[in-house]
Amino acid sequence: MAEPEPVAAPPEATVDPFMTPAQRRVAALWRELLGVSRIGLHDNFFDSGGHSLLLVKLQAALAREFGRDIAVVELFQRTTVASQAERMSANTGSSDALKRAQARAMKQANG
Repeated sequence: MAEPEPVAAPPEATVDPFMTPAQRRVAALWRELLGVSRIGLHDNFFDSGGHSLLLVKLQAALAREFGRDIAVVELFQRTTVASQAERMSANTGSSDALKRAQARAMKQANG
């Protein structure tokens, strides 16, 4: 009886030492979702194998990882690890100010 051939271990994820902690976290989520071992700081999500359904999964994963929501439409605009990490680690004060401004605008529009 022939012995089974050994199964090669998948390549370990390559971590860019120049990434910030937030960038590493986003890159790790991408690697997991896209099933790849290496993602660069400026790689494009869609060019790396992503599509709209995976983007929705990424949205949920980012919310879990960072405890902050990001709109899917914004993820379509922020298609790199760098831009997504920047958004996820940005000061929440500006988004709170934006929410207050939107609420005022809605109040004024509705009378």
